[in-house]
Amino acid sequence: MKWHEQREAEIECALSRGDRRMARVLHTAWKSGVKFDGWNEHFRHDLWTKAFDAEGVPKESYLRAYDSDEVLPWDVLDVSVTKRFLQIELLKAKKEWRTEDCKWGHCYACGVPGNGEDTVLAASMPGSLPALPDAPVRPNDPASYRQVAKGAAYRQKAMPDLAPAIRSQTKRGGVVFRHRVSFEKRGDARLLSHRNTMDVLERAIRAAGLPARYSEGFNPHMKLSMGPALPLGIESHHEVFDVEGTEPFGHDAARRINEKLPPGIAVLEVRGLSAGEPALSRAVRSARYGVRLDSPEYVARAGEALANGWRERAPALRAFALEADGSGARLRFEVNLDQSAGETSTPKKILETLLSIPPEVQASLSVTREATVLG
Repeated sequence: MKWHEQREAEIECALSRGDRRMARVLHTAWKSGVKFDGWNEHFRHDLWTKAFDAEGVPKESYLRAYDSDEVLPWDVLDVSVTKRFLQIELLKAKKEWRTEDCKWGHCYACGVPGNGEDTVLAASMPGSLPALPDAPVRPNDPASYRQVAKGAAYRQKAMPDLAPAIRSQTKRGGVVFRHRVSFEKRGDARLLSHRNTMDVLERAIRAAGLPARYSEGFNPHMKLSMGPALPLGIESHHEVFDVEGTEPFGHDAARRINEKLPPGIAVLEVRGLSAGEPALSRAVRSARYGVRLDSPEYVARAGEALANGWRERAPALRAFALEADGSGARLRFEVNLDQSAGETSTPKKILETLLSIPPEVQASLSVTREATVLG
């Protein structure tokens, strides 16, 4: 869950919508000691409020709803785009109407660059972007792509600001070293989304100084492929991802990555892959889950499902077992994740189908992915 502190949002709103009077408020706030307030521990809402009061500028005047027809503080800036065009776009946005990209020739008279006189923004830029005669051109492409000089602006790629070592390694190509990494995700880390977890792992690998391989283009990405997404809120004892390197990561890669990871995420193993081993997307077969059932009612439902044909009710299941103990029972099942092998499913659907446990109640259960099964 992400949120923004209300008092910070109030000041940010006033700054972004302020007029020339805001300069006096800024100067007074700075003199009173406001600094580094991008960090919460240094933010002083009281000093900002005193600065507004000292300069006689009503803060509320910037927090109200502006009318699109009134004179706005930024109207003094000429960015060529007309105010009338922006007003029309606002109305279209509220009605969920689309404005197609004008670079292919349809002009909406926004004011840039010629307000209708020059309707193709994909024109060539002499001296800066060379034509690419060898680039593939398809007959159904828009006109700006069929004309080589104009299409150069959209086919030309450039490397961003990467460290020189990474830049040379990425462009050098050659042998690619693949690595398969297994890790666990426990405690508060279970509340990280699949995308957030991927970001954390990429940063840890980069911070560890490992020779990861990157894509080319304006915004290079680490060549990292995650395994099946773990449902939010579920712990896992065994997750996997593949990452490419310009050279082998080395025997101490797991330790180096773990030193950069937050609590709850820990790398278990980093293994080099041979040329013949399949990609992770083809290797994943299923996932094993364990669910703690403390309610006698749920234990009884699991026993009934076990005795009355759980395969027919849940074709995606590969295994289903109930292990009773003194305080309840632990339900263990394996869910198919290989689409080529038949129907797939999730633990939420299995618990809802076989045990009639609604999703809102499942949040109170302890569900763990015990293993990701690879073929």
